[in-house]
Amino acid sequence: MAHRPSGETILLAPHSPVEVGDVLVSEANSFARIRFNDGGDLLVRPHSRITIKQYRYNRKRPERDAVSLNLVQGGMRVITGAVGRRNPGKHHVTTPTATVGIRGTDFGLQQCSGDCAGLRDNSGNPLPDGLHIDVQSGTIFAVNAAGSIDISAGQFGFVGDSQTMPAIAPEPQGFLVSVPPNMTDPDESDNPLDPGGDGGVQGSDTNENSSDSGSGSDDSSDSSGGDDGGGDSGDSSVPMTSRYATIFSGFL
Repeated sequence: MAHRPSGETILLAPHSPVEVGDVLVSEANSFARIRFNDGGDLLVRPHSRITIKQYRYNRKRPERDAVSLNLVQGGMRVITGAVGRRNPGKHHVTTPTATVGIRGTDFGLQQCSGDCAGLRDNSGNPLPDGLHIDVQSGTIFAVNAAGSIDISAGQFGFVGDSQTMPAIAPEPQGFLVSVPPNMTDPDESDNPLDPGGDGGVQGSDTNENSSDSGSGSDDSSDSSGGDDGGGDSGDSSVPMTSRYATIFSGFL
């Protein structure tokens, strides 16, 4: 489901619009996949809470790109789209323990705060509280008050709290933030933003006053959200239309 800054709560269904300022909440054994207008994916794990704080993408104006997500609780995978490829410094995720920046990548985050019972690391041990990171491609950096590290493809990371230096986790202590395999299938044929099927990057400009896609506007998805919990979402009437938001059950 999505909690809107207006106080409205909606249940996500295929092709549901997702707007800047929305707080996405998943229930037990439920997953969701959100496709951004730039072709990027947000894959939401069970028992998660994620805020879309800011999203700006215009195919013709890369200098205005910005993606900002806030992982409040639970887990997520991010597969970056055009913004992450052409402006990686403008794509980041904040968590209770660290801020994660990207350099064009596929990575997973799992925030544990006494709520990860049943989740196990690669050695079968319970996950400790903190932020667990895995990187499948590209490189990310994790930074907080104690310092910063780079984490590259094939590596795991861990951040115990906001005052503890982020660290590379040995493979046995790593945690792969998994999602159902079919959630990462390209399956571009049903992308309403791009009938040509090239991932919503080309021709994905959206009309500023409508959730319908259009190729003629030079002012595509452009909005910034407020803090988690329904703060000021800026121009929240400007939609960040998802390719789809589909709930998968029974994976865990």
